[in-house]
Amino acid sequence: MTQKIKLQHYVPRFYLQSFRTQGGDTNPYCFDKSECKSFKGKNIACESYFYDISEDGNQAVETGFSYLESLFKYSYDKLVSTQDLCRLNSEEKKVMAYFVATQLVRTKENREAYRDFYRQVIETLSKGNLPKESREQLKLQFAITEEEVALQSFVTEEELKIVHIGMLQYVPYCVDKFSRMKWVLNINSFTMPYWSSDNPVTRSNPIDHWPYNSVSLSLKGIQVHLPLSPVLSLCICDPVMYNYLPSNFEITDVQSIKAADYLQVYWSTRYVFSNKNDFSFAEAIIQKNPTLADPKRDRFRVLPLS
Repeated sequence: MTQKIKLQHYVPRFYLQSFRTQGGDTNPYCFDKSECKSFKGKNIACESYFYDISEDGNQAVETGFSYLESLFKYSYDKLVSTQDLCRLNSEEKKVMAYFVATQLVRTKENREAYRDFYRQVIETLSKGNLPKESREQLKLQFAITEEEVALQSFVTEEELKIVHIGMLQYVPYCVDKFSRMKWVLNINSFTMPYWSSDNPVTRSNPIDHWPYNSVSLSLKGIQVHLPLSPVLSLCICDPVMYNYLPSNFEITDVQSIKAADYLQVYWSTRYVFSNKNDFSFAEAIIQKNPTLADPKRDRFRVLPLS
């Protein structure tokens, strides 16, 4: 009988090792937003049986990710070692697109986002001040019973896992979107490194003054970011608005590095990773916006149906 895989990563180990400490350790430094302290990382971005559900006794999801990661690693390593986006052939670029799309969906942050959404739906129904038609529409749309509303209970942990795993069906959609977008490899020549996190694929949209609202892949101005190492970050962005950018772009303003690191603090569930044990910038961000330190923070705003 094959032994079960207990510790399951939602951010691949080969990727995390790119942010290992300068002393050559295989682990990066970690900043815990909740505790506002740093430590040497070990067994990070993983949980026991994170993808396991009762109907998946063979751990097909976890073993599937392990297989995909073996494919991702070749293209990823080639891009990091050459620091040249043009060196990837069409197939390798497609593999990278799958890596980014899969990482966009598979993390704990996405699961917590679904948990928060369902919680807010239940709370909205529990307040009892919705018009009857709107209340019934919400219950029908999300298959919620009155008993679940009364018990303040909607989804079990098992059901939440199933919903989260089900979102993997959207990976091909994201890959198709990425194939039509502009790709830019940002090269960092500053001492301040790119950070990563337990949710490393971030999104922004500078057209919106609050750039974290308009983050659909179809919107004008969208940017999808994935730091590849302390000196490299991949940006997949609006092909019209950013058409003027070269494939390999050397960053000349340290503020661009800070903006990328800010996104890692903003989008992460709890942990930020770096090859340097200096998270003073992250501490300043949390001090200014303490809600980012709460893993159970609101991620959505559920509005009653009119």
